[in-house]
Amino acid sequence: MDDIQCVDEAVSQCIAPGNREEFNAKYEAFMARECDNNFYPACLSYGDFLSQRDDFDLASKAYVKAANNGNEAATSRLYYLYSNQHWDGHSDEKSEYWLDRLTAEQPN
Repeated sequence: MDDIQCVDEAVSQCIAPGNREEFNAKYEAFMARECDNNFYPACLSYGDFLSQRDDFDLASKAYVKAANNGNEAATSRLYYLYSNQHWDGHSDEKSEYWLDRLTAEQPN
């Protein structure tokens, strides 16, 4: 099994080595699906994946979903995106909540 990368062994989404684009596409789809199904740790991973691609708008939405469900790591990632001007916190009502909360905690 060392020669094969698996996205989700339960559904046999495994590919041979050397096809990184296919692996990334399947991995992204898997994380997006799990996040949509309210598996909040997947939202954190999905946000990280999107951030690496500089897709900060979608990443922030995934982080907001995870943060709304108690994921403190997602909260710190939102703060990172905000402090580096990758996220303005105005995409929806839940984002506004996190923006208000994060900016209230900033030192003067």
